[in-house]
Amino acid sequence: MMKVMNLQASNYNNMDNSFEQLATPVKKWVWKQGWESLRSIQAKAIPHLLSGGDAIISASTAGGKTEAAFLPLLSRVFNRRASSGFDILYISPLKALINDQYNRLEELCEDLDLPVTKWHGDVSSNIKQKAFKNPQGVLLITPESLEAMLMRKGLQTSHVFSGTQAIIIDELHAFMGTERGVQLRSIMNRLEILTGRQIDRIGLSATLGDMSMAAEYLRNNSRTKIPIIEGDSGGSEVKLQLRSYIQENPKKNEELLLPAKQQIAEHVFKTIRGTHNLVFAGSKQNVEWYGAILRDLCEENNLPNEFFTHHANISKPDRESLEKRLKKGLVPTTAVCTSTLELGIDIGDVEAVVQIGYSGSVSALRQRMGRSGRRNNSPAILRAYNISEELSDKSHMMDFLRLPLIQAIAEIELLLAGIYEPPSSVQLHFSTLVHQILALIVERGGVSAKGLFDILSRAAPFNNISSSLFMNILRAMARSGSDLLEQAPDGILLLGKEGEKLTSHYSFYAVFETTEEFRIICGGKNLGTLPVMGPTAKGTIIIFSGRRWQILDVNQNDKVIEVKPSKGGNPPKFEGNGPSRHRIIDEKMQEIYNTNPELQYLNATAKELLQEGWDSYNRYGLNKAEILPQGDGVIIFPWAGTAMVNGLTMLFQHHRYKVINEDYAISIEDITIQQAYRMIEKMSCGDIPDIEEMAWTIENKSIGQYDSYLTDELLVKQLASTLPTAEEFQVWAKKRIKD
Repeated sequence: MMKVMNLQASNYNNMDNSFEQLATPVKKWVWKQGWESLRSIQAKAIPHLLSGGDAIISASTAGGKTEAAFLPLLSRVFNRRASSGFDILYISPLKALINDQYNRLEELCEDLDLPVTKWHGDVSSNIKQKAFKNPQGVLLITPESLEAMLMRKGLQTSHVFSGTQAIIIDELHAFMGTERGVQLRSIMNRLEILTGRQIDRIGLSATLGDMSMAAEYLRNNSRTKIPIIEGDSGGSEVKLQLRSYIQENPKKNEELLLPAKQQIAEHVFKTIRGTHNLVFAGSKQNVEWYGAILRDLCEENNLPNEFFTHHANISKPDRESLEKRLKKGLVPTTAVCTSTLELGIDIGDVEAVVQIGYSGSVSALRQRMGRSGRRNNSPAILRAYNISEELSDKSHMMDFLRLPLIQAIAEIELLLAGIYEPPSSVQLHFSTLVHQILALIVERGGVSAKGLFDILSRAAPFNNISSSLFMNILRAMARSGSDLLEQAPDGILLLGKEGEKLTSHYSFYAVFETTEEFRIICGGKNLGTLPVMGPTAKGTIIIFSGRRWQILDVNQNDKVIEVKPSKGGNPPKFEGNGPSRHRIIDEKMQEIYNTNPELQYLNATAKELLQEGWDSYNRYGLNKAEILPQGDGVIIFPWAGTAMVNGLTMLFQHHRYKVINEDYAISIEDITIQQAYRMIEKMSCGDIPDIEEMAWTIENKSIGQYDSYLTDELLVKQLASTLPTAEEFQVWAKKRIKD
């Protein structure tokens, strides 16, 4: 006998007002899921989204934000179907997430008689052609596939989105502050111009810091305040431990302990084997190393392998097989991964999240933590590991401070306090503008210069580019040697020979950022490769392979840095080149040094190293000053994030000093404490070199995919926009003079 339940039963009393506003088929679907009630974020979102308008929905992973968007929007569609076009456009950063959402939405939309269409590179052309001819229901797509549709179908695309009621942007935080996010904002603006109306934008994210900046990203200069709909945190329990291991120095005639990485692998094996977990190991190289050791440990213990690697270079079938294995949860499985499993692919609940080394941002750590403790009120579990070098009388002061450990602690403390990085501040995105100019010309078959400016620069992300600057970019694209554009007699801009070549290749649709690898050459000998993440100028001192080197020349085209050995004491054991740190992490690190908190989640070794770092901090006098004498120069600890470290490096280089960027600090040679303070005092009074003038000294000015088509003048403006402003330099200097 079929069990019948009244949809207005007492289970829904606490949310019945919101629940009753849903369309009847949607309410039936909710009942079939066996939910006892709507989640608070769903109840809050329903009236907002039913009435229309932009909104941001923020909740933890598996916090119900997807349903918070789709339940009211699908109810809206059911009550007011469009005559033609897709009803809802869902944009995701990952194909795998689209596949997952397709499976989740299929049953719900079937009850509403609405088709759900996947549209990405792995979907057959037949399915896409049918959907384009008869667009309706929900379209799930990546930004790159949406760009391809606009370019290939041109103005025909207007009918596909003529009735679209809302655009859902999933994992909103993954787009903010990236060139891919710039492309997405531009595409959404182009869609609204194409359809001649404003379309509601709904942003979903589990990781947001400054909510007002997130709202500004969703739609800048909105005429109405964009509502921020947040889920109840619920005070879920978190279990965590940070374990430190010391990497010993080689000693003659003494048996060493196992290498620190081996000790970590064995502890991970012992503590998480037999369950479902994620191990974030950082680089692909580390992922492969830990994956191999953990597999070896399974074999040594006569156990079936349960550790598998997951990163962008792993084949698609192998990645998907691992994702399915995790989601089914039938056998113990642990994925050793880069950030590829950080976003919202549904892999089911995992027992623990393992973080080896610091994550680089609090937002990333929060996103990863959201994978654990998702169901049945189980606690989220974080197992963090840190490797610190054994010290000697020749160790650098930076090693004595135990900075990587303090950064890992700072990230955890900010996570526990609920403080996250805001999205990156607005900068000039010339490279992506070049991409969008080419894409729009293909879409329209040709556009006038005024038409391009009116479409692309009327709203963010390019509304900070003046008409004169826009014209300079067009001239650079059309100049001899670039050949991206040419002009017809009637003034319409068309693709040039190089423009046609670029846009005809499938890789054009994406604007992914990649870290450039430079070969390091000394006297004709290849020393290896180094990822270069910051501005680099001749004369700069870098640390590579445990030694200091002075840059003689940078060849941007061939990706070669020529160096010579540089004098100086032993460099720190960590070489930097990690992810850029936001200011809030550096400030928390300084706070930890100044307060020396008692942290229960540290193991005995980590507590000893924290105490050691605190003792060194005070012994060096960093508790009283941020500028210290060092040899014949000084070392400055800005405690203001990577951008300020890079900016101060350039500023002192501008004044002809030899500067070493030490990642957390800068070392300056042949300068006294008094001279350094006099320079900072001048900065506090506004005596700061022109930012663009400083940027001219940088050799690797290109920071974007299409920068090679821009002039040096444009590259300098773009690079300068990534550095601290004169006001930010002045604020930093005033605080140091005051202190």
